[in-house]
Amino acid sequence: MDINEKPHDPPPLEDRVLSAGQLRGIRLDDPKLIAVSLHRMARYVLVGKLSHKLANCVGQLASIALRAHDTADIAERLDALEAALDGRDTTTAGGRHAKR
Repeated sequence: MDINEKPHDPPPLEDRVLSAGQLRGIRLDDPKLIAVSLHRMARYVLVGKLSHKLANCVGQLASIALRAHDTADIAERLDALEAALDGRDTTTAGGRHAKR
């Protein structure tokens, strides 16, 4: 670079993206790590490493991931309840808690 040449300005904040190393720290596959990832994203925004537009996108994805994890957990629990109900003894008239 020539001494009279102006250095290039960094790209605008809207165009900044995370490096591969920084992306490795963003985890949406474990509900417990989603909060950690969101805190990390907030720090990146505050120090100017990430645009608020990209952070909003990751926030939306994190919200969808949390809902998906919750839905999967509820489905597992419902399957376990149905299996327990299917396996109980139905030969008695309601068991010991039946109205007489």
